[in-house]
Amino acid sequence: MSKILVIDDRKDNLISVAALLKLVVPDCNVTTAQSGTEGIRKAEVELPDTILLDIKMPGMDGYEVCKVLKENKKTKRIPVIMITAIKTESKDFVRELETGADVYLAKPIDEYVLAAQVKAALRIKKAEDQLFLHKDILKKAIRYKTRELKDKEALFRVMFEQSPNSLVLFDVETAKILHFNDNACTCLGYTRDEFKNLDISVIEAPEAENKFKDHMEKIIAQGYDAFETKHITKDGNILHIFLKAKIFFLKNKSFIHTVWIDITENVLALKQRRKLEVQLNQARKMESIGVLAGGVAHDFNNILSIIMGNAQLAMMDADDDDLKKNLKDILDAGQRGADLTRQLLTFSRKQVISPRIINLNHSLETTKKMLGRLIGDDIELLISNEPELWPVMMDPSQIDQIIINIAVNARDAMPKGGRIIFETANKNLDSSYFRRLNLSPEPGRYIMLKIIDTGIGMTKEIRQHIFDPFFTTKEKGKGTGLGLSTVYGIIKQNNGFIWVDSKPGMGTCFEIYLPATEKQEIGNGKIEKIEYHKPCETILIAENDSSLLKIAEKILKATGYKILSAHNGEEALKIAEKYSQPIHMLLSDVVMPKLNGNELAEKIKLFYPEIKVVFMSGYTDDIIDNHGVLKPGLKFIEKPFLPEDLKHIVDEVLSTENVNRKRYSEPRKLDNVCKERERNKLNKN
Repeated sequence: MSKILVIDDRKDNLISVAALLKLVVPDCNVTTAQSGTEGIRKAEVELPDTILLDIKMPGMDGYEVCKVLKENKKTKRIPVIMITAIKTESKDFVRELETGADVYLAKPIDEYVLAAQVKAALRIKKAEDQLFLHKDILKKAIRYKTRELKDKEALFRVMFEQSPNSLVLFDVETAKILHFNDNACTCLGYTRDEFKNLDISVIEAPEAENKFKDHMEKIIAQGYDAFETKHITKDGNILHIFLKAKIFFLKNKSFIHTVWIDITENVLALKQRRKLEVQLNQARKMESIGVLAGGVAHDFNNILSIIMGNAQLAMMDADDDDLKKNLKDILDAGQRGADLTRQLLTFSRKQVISPRIINLNHSLETTKKMLGRLIGDDIELLISNEPELWPVMMDPSQIDQIIINIAVNARDAMPKGGRIIFETANKNLDSSYFRRLNLSPEPGRYIMLKIIDTGIGMTKEIRQHIFDPFFTTKEKGKGTGLGLSTVYGIIKQNNGFIWVDSKPGMGTCFEIYLPATEKQEIGNGKIEKIEYHKPCETILIAENDSSLLKIAEKILKATGYKILSAHNGEEALKIAEKYSQPIHMLLSDVVMPKLNGNELAEKIKLFYPEIKVVFMSGYTDDIIDNHGVLKPGLKFIEKPFLPEDLKHIVDEVLSTENVNRKRYSEPRKLDNVCKERERNKLNKN
């Protein structure tokens, strides 16, 4: 229901106007006031929809009341209809409008005009109320949306600035950087002030295959692109970057938003993985070749032993000089074959070694004189030693092999002369060093032997194969291709490792690392004299190769020993059990069917506890430890051997001062051995 306020100082006028309003606007609620002050108060409290205001009133006339109402924040939107009974002039009308009146009516009031004006005023007020209501709702909505946009802007700014990736915005036309986050600056090592002035050409590494500008056309045409590239930091470091780019348009301008993902660690890890895969394949290949080499050497050594043994025995009986010369050629060829198989065994880590505590500086000085004759006068030898070099536990002959093989290769790489430099140094290598290079040796103290030459160098392809057996770059007939593979085998056998660095025209550098030992050099270097005796002992020979067995039997019989021969371990065991006289030595092959040399020796010692044992083999898995070192207390002769080598080791073992022939009493029979074992068990219980 509409509310109407009538303000007039005359009561009769108030009654007549109120009645007229009820007539023309039946659904209205009429409130009256008899003064301007009362009218203003009621207007503020009741907030009517329309006010009818008489102009002429005592105290405060209609003009003043209207002005107050229009200046009041609460009542200024209420339509005011001014009523007067006197004739007004233009200036009065203007004054009414200036005070804010909406309509002017003169008395006597026409009821139709009054109805029309009041209804119009009510409609206006209702419309204004709705307008202000919607305006208020709109303001609230605008404030909410504004706050929401500010929150989103703040969120996106935080997302942009704190992104783990580098975000950079480019202008399509100029390729200039417009916006970027802190991570982009940090990634490349620039401050924000420095970064904003950069051009993409400064950021990209010169060697980058995929340039940003080369991809601009594709980005513009397709709207998106992704590719790998390289960026250069302020310090000059190269970063591998995976770059995603997307074009967008704003206010008729084109922009490219890019995301830079630093994949440097992944790329380096992938390269390291590929490198490790190559190393693993190389190691597997070398291991396979080593197994093959060891097997070939075993059979080949037996053949060489027969050839060389028969040739030397024949030479002893030959009178004809031409025949001796031919036999000598056979022996020389056999020796070359023996040297070749020895190199194969070294590579496969099956060569028997006798490690001693040595100082590499002393070995270099000793070998220097021989190297001078070997490499020639046009090559200068320089040695730079660590004064307090740690000792190593190695077979001295293996050190010589390493030095000589690498020096010979260096000589061949310097046909016009040059320089070979040997350097030694102590190195403490921690676990991070081996993890970084994915090496298996244990961290600790190592000595480094560095060998540098000023030769022609090597290509990457050649460098990848230099340790392969039979790989050589020399002319046919001038190299076996086993020199560096022998070096590789020796170093691996001694728990070391080797690096090589070389480029064409830049020479070659080998770095060899060998574990240092805590032990000190012992002994005075003197060799104790062995007192040989006239042979009278009995020797049991076990060899599954009949030809080699006959040669060994013939050699030792000619020396004066009594020989018992067996073609395998089981046969030798039966002979030992049945033989009633003392047996002073067992000379046995290591690898035999059914019963190998080690097993045979253990069983025979049940009958002959003090028997001496010498093993012979060209393949030594059963008599050496995992590093190729001869097991303590064992004597060994390596196939192929010459007759004097066999005689020497047999005489040496049987002629030592510790040998007391009286100890070789009657053999203990098997039943006596078993009874003794049972008694020992009962005593323990």
